[in-house]
Amino acid sequence: MKGTIFVLAVLPLLSVASATPDPLFSFRVTGCAETERGMPSRTRAPQQIVGAMIEVVGRGIRYYRAGTHQCCRMVVVRRQVQKGRIVLTEFWTGDGCRCMCSSRIEATLTNLASGEYEVAVYSGGIEPITHKEIEPKVILSQKVRIP
Repeated sequence: MKGTIFVLAVLPLLSVASATPDPLFSFRVTGCAETERGMPSRTRAPQQIVGAMIEVVGRGIRYYRAGTHQCCRMVVVRRQVQKGRIVLTEFWTGDGCRCMCSSRIEATLTNLASGEYEVAVYSGGIEPITHKEIEPKVILSQKVRIP
């Protein structure tokens, strides 16, 4: 009887140890959109405006975009990962100022299980002045294969 109880107590621990760990997510914003107040001085536009791009890096993905936007707006990147689908959302806030500035947005999602994923990137957030939620718009959608 004691041996049976011991075996049953160990089995749940073994299944947890063998499960795939959760994906790890991080993002970085440089330039004007780091805070709602922007930078102490206006940032110059990047040498090259880079449309949204996704690349596979090891067992993960990297999202990158650089471009211009209204000053006094801040962005954070949110993520959702569900069975074969990854959704990244640029969520913009702040009242905005009457100028344009630039920022670079980078997000990485690592420790993904092997397989194919549909990756979709959206831009949404809170509308300046009216403070209404912006209906998210697709920036990029592509399939990737994680080895």
